[in-house]
Amino acid sequence: DVDFQIDSVITETNWESVGPTGSSADNIWTSMDSVPSGTNWVELKIDGLATGTDVADVNSLMVYARKTGSTEGTGHVNRVFYASDGRNADDYDAYVAGLSTFKVAVDSSLRFDLAWGCNLSSTTIWLTLVGYGTNY
Repeated sequence: DVDFQIDSVITETNWESVGPTGSSADNIWTSMDSVPSGTNWVELKIDGLATGTDVADVNSLMVYARKTGSTEGTGHVNRVFYASDGRNADDYDAYVAGLSTFKVAVDSSLRFDLAWGCNLSSTTIWLTLVGYGTNY
């Protein structure tokens, strides 16, 4: 499967849809082309890294997911990835990283929405398709 780099295609703090070729999603991810119609959910893995100079008491990187068409906002209900440090110092090199695997519901066009946020200057967030199913 081809990994999907969230931070290079989805504008920070915006919900954008992700889906297979022909789905009319905001972002086409060819790995989703192998997901059969009738699927209710996909299982995904996130590998996230953020670096930069300390900007807050807690430096963090967060990713949110929901079914396309949902009106839920970015909050703990939709948060699927969170990495942070708890340092309270100025001008140090901050580094937060982590892995997360989760399931998200998809619509009939196999689309789901993603949003992300970070308060550090450099991010890399990779998404990998792990599996899919119909019994969500």
